[in-house]
This record gives sequence, structure tokens and C-alpha cells, in this order.
Amino acid sequence: MPKDLIYSRRAAKTLQSLQEYIALHNSEDVAIHYVERIKARCEKLLLAPEQGTRQDQIRPGVRTIGFEGRVTIAFRVTQRSVRILSIAYGGRQYEPDLR
Repeated sequence: MPKDLIYSRRAAKTLQSLQEYIALHNSEDVAIHYVERIKARCEKLLLAPEQGTRQDQIRPGVRTIGFEGRVTIAFRVTQRSVRILSIAYGGRQYEPDLR
């Protein structure tokens, strides 16, 4: 079972940008809470890493899960880690982040 949760630079930057956008258009508290819920969902992958939909046609070993109907999380599982490759919000495409 994987022990580490690793965010790619792009995924981490997306979370930061999403938090800034929500804070600007709503409130800092709402933004922090929303991003924390996304991170909590990612952490649950350590407990059950083989969930989601395989996306081998895009890149072998990649899986995706949805979050609250607005976010797609793309990730890859190895023996040691779950690597979050992309976080796409509001219908944005995650595939370009994987190539």
C-alpha cells in the first residue's frame, strides 16, 4: 500500500490558483475549506488507491476520480506513493497535464 501522497507542481499550483480565485470571488474561509476538502479526498486515495477510472488511453497507469461534481483528479499509483498529476476544476481538461 502506498505511503506517500505527492502533488505534481502543476497540481499544487492549480490548488493554489483555485484557492485564490475562490477567495477573490467569495471569501478566504470558503476558499480554504474547499481546497482542504479536495486535499482530504486525495488523502483517501492512500487507503484505497485502486479506485477511479483507468485512463490508459491517455497515459498508462493514470486514473481519475471526480470530486463534488466540479473537480477531476488525475493520479497514478506506485508501490510507494499516490502521485496527484492534475486537478481540473469546472470542466477544464486534465489531459494536457498528463502528456
